[in-house]
Amino acid sequence: MKTFRLIETVWVGTNPYTGYKVKVNIKNGSKCIVTVYTRKSNLYNQKECNCLYCDTTGTFSCEYNNHTITGKIEGNTMTLTDEYGTYTLTKK
Repeated sequence: MKTFRLIETVWVGTNPYTGYKVKVNIKNGSKCIVTVYTRKSNLYNQKECNCLYCDTTGTFSCEYNNHTITGKIEGNTMTLTDEYGTYTLTKK
């Protein structure tokens, strides 16, 4: 998947370790917005992050709240690894 195909895509899922909903919006080839909602769907935190994406491997990394998030995009699935563990988001 080429970077331009990711622009303006939105990925959603629930972090099973916290129960919080996570939304990742890829703004362009180097920026994404990570939004986290509480279990009651209240906004917990939202940050625009610099991200690095590799077209060849589908892997990416970004900094969120002083932690590195890494992941991989395959088709309509984004696998994230953050300070809590690994979980999956799906393309909206």
